Amino acid sequence: MQAGSKISPELSSFLSSQSSFKVWVFFSDKPGTVSRENLSSRALARRSRTGYVVTSEDFPVNNAYIERVKELGGKLRHVYKWENAASFQIRGSSLELIASLPFVKKIVPVSIYKHKEPRGGFLGKIQQSSGNFYGGAIGQLNLMSIPEAHNFLQSLRASTPGDGVLIALFDSGFRLDHQCFSYLKKKKLLKAARDFIDNDTTVADPDSVKNDRFAPYHRNDEHGSMVLSLISGYDPGRFAGTAWGASIALARTENTFLGSNYETEIHSEEDNWAAAVVWAESLGVDIISSSLGYRDGFQDTAYFETDTGVVPIVDYPYSWLDGSSTIVSRAAAYAAEHGILVVNAAGNEGTKGAGSIVAPADVEDVVSVGAVSSSGEIAYFSGRGPLVDGRKKPDLVVQGMGVEVPVIYGDDLSSYAPNGNGTSFSTPMVAGLCALILQSHPGISSEKARQRLYSFCNPVPFQDSIDNSYGRGIPDALLSCMGDNEVFITVKDSSGDPVRNALIQSNIGDSLAVTDSSGLCFASVEAPFPASLWISLSGQKEQVMVQSAPARKDVVLGVESGLVVLLKDQTGKRVENGTVFYKLKSSAEFQTLNCDSNGVGTLTMYREEPVQLYAVAPGYLRSDTLGTSICAELCTLQIKMQEISASRFLLYPTVLKKKRNASLTIEFMARSENYNNLNIKLSFRSADGDLVWKYGSYVEPETPFRYKIDPGVLRPLAPGLYFFIVEYSGKVYRKKFIISE
Repeated sequence: MQAGSKISPELSSFLSSQSSFKVWVFFSDKPGTVSRENLSSRALARRSRTGYVVTSEDFPVNNAYIERVKELGGKLRHVYKWENAASFQIRGSSLELIASLPFVKKIVPVSIYKHKEPRGGFLGKIQQSSGNFYGGAIGQLNLMSIPEAHNFLQSLRASTPGDGVLIALFDSGFRLDHQCFSYLKKKKLLKAARDFIDNDTTVADPDSVKNDRFAPYHRNDEHGSMVLSLISGYDPGRFAGTAWGASIALARTENTFLGSNYETEIHSEEDNWAAAVVWAESLGVDIISSSLGYRDGFQDTAYFETDTGVVPIVDYPYSWLDGSSTIVSRAAAYAAEHGILVVNAAGNEGTKGAGSIVAPADVEDVVSVGAVSSSGEIAYFSGRGPLVDGRKKPDLVVQGMGVEVPVIYGDDLSSYAPNGNGTSFSTPMVAGLCALILQSHPGISSEKARQRLYSFCNPVPFQDSIDNSYGRGIPDALLSCMGDNEVFITVKDSSGDPVRNALIQSNIGDSLAVTDSSGLCFASVEAPFPASLWISLSGQKEQVMVQSAPARKDVVLGVESGLVVLLKDQTGKRVENGTVFYKLKSSAEFQTLNCDSNGVGTLTMYREEPVQLYAVAPGYLRSDTLGTSICAELCTLQIKMQEISASRFLLYPTVLKKKRNASLTIEFMARSENYNNLNIKLSFRSADGDLVWKYGSYVEPETPFRYKIDPGVLRPLAPGLYFFIVEYSGKVYRKKFIISE
């Protein structure tokens, strides 16, 4: 073959140029042995699970060929063994000489792809702490039943969500300064990092770029950090990702530019992405999460870089959306063959209508993720099928509009806002879900994990069947994680409150499970199906039919038995928001029952049983421990609570050990005769009378006051005796406390 015929037509005008270009050089043959020296034991185990058989694609590229190209002026970028190729930076004038080498098969340009994130990011209102574990992320996680799946894993006494699974993320950089990444760093879950652009292991921007808002790559690592948080974020009460216990490998494969109107433009080079896939496979990753989107004709455009700039060279037509025409699609397909679950964004070209999916989401075995709003309606930008061969894509959808993410660049590195817009924010949540599936079903292959993911998707109200907008619908993490004989049961009373301690029995009377304090339980049901279950509570019974498993069942039980606990103070006034701690005769430990704003809590049990209990409430002393029984018919127990007056305020602990990093807490009930806002002043002084610390606050009357002094205030103090002082309603109260080594 003549040298000229080996060179891609797009390069023909550059053959006499002294400018250098990035090109792929494909070779004609390989050495005949496979190299395993760079494969981890995890990689070999994963290949074994999927039944992968070694082929010539696993053979290494001939190093002598690479060295010969380097001798002719090529600067090596990446080696891509799966297609017997390597990418180089080469002068145009050297291309014909390299093409004349007998072992060179062809030379084609390395393409750069530009795609944009939908406008609207970085503008959301910063969210404050909320009352639930997941904080502002609760909505996006509830849509796909992630919290229920976490509860299921907890019921199995599993470790943290995603534990034992290794996920690789490809993006434009990752900065781990935010508070939500503290757990990731503390537990040392970041197992590997590689920058395929600068060829080093640093995936965060240097401070010179971070602190210079005029730098072209300023906030380059912001997008990837937000994406990572949707898997690895962990900040209880404020934010949580889908699988914060998963191990992580980070690959920087692209650059991000922040344009006008808060529009993000991402530049990707295909050789970086292909090399990252081979690297991730060698590490033994189980999942690849990528927001990559290669497609021309819409916002995404393929470019070729020269010394004087970039020029468009490749027009990827619709006919190329076949899962094999682009290098990145072929790399993704190879990864799937090697047993990796590849999860990729469907792209943000949905405004262009049908056929707007991007590569490599066009690969059959790649999980292609589209985006919906919080109400389940398709996002205007979400990429749509069909593909050129008629296949329907995307495969499924999750929230991708107004996604709660951490504020990476700001003064408060513990804040969050609904700034995530794009299928790139949908993708990592699905990748995390896949990690939960692998964790719940140890040893499962990637193919079977995909089947579980797809089998339990729920069509949205806007679709009648699998289509090219929603795919199969929204995934159900809980059902995907449950075993094939398990049923998730929720029991509530007629007012909607959870019923605890309801007994679940089989049709022949075998005890299967008991509901927890939230009225939930998991029961294993023996085939054949349909099967009959009985829900029992102190003589009451409700039958439930289970057609197949895994399944959900909601049961409403009219509660006519149990113990109603009523909390009152010494004047007969009801105590709000108290907590009852109770221990059944059959239990080894105390459990909790939260009372409502009327001071009422109902304790149920599937049989009469003795119980010990006591109560606590903000602004009140702990009650005495009482003994009684849960009744066959509703009965009431009244517990008297003693208020903590300001004159007898609680201060704990009274002896603090500095090396334990302890905090100091004060608590009492605020009362006022004239019912005006109360001015409370707190301070403490040394034994010599020196003022050490002070604090002032206004509180509403008739409310409990509780304040915790941070360990940072106490840490600098010398060991010794101190006086804690409360100035309240015109009076002053004091108590002693000691700081020791």
